[in-house]
Amino acid sequence: MAEEDVHMHAFVNAVQTQQLEQLQKAHKAEVQKLTRQKQDFEQKANEMAREMQQQMEMLQNMALTRIEQLEQELMAVKAGKQ
Repeated sequence: MAEEDVHMHAFVNAVQTQQLEQLQKAHKAEVQKLTRQKQDFEQKANEMAREMQQQMEMLQNMALTRIEQLEQELMAVKAGKQ
């Protein structure tokens, strides 16, 4: 009976070891997948931030150009009244 118990425990240990290895492989694959997803997300977020910065700079330049035009028009109107 004791020998059967030893064989049974050895078999159970082998099965558990195999299951553990499979779980570890699955875990490693999932971690790699999530790491790639995180990197992709960060890359897209950084790209979006750059695009928004460029748009803000463009809007600021347009606004400054318009302000200069309005100042020139105002000075021309004031010069015409004098």
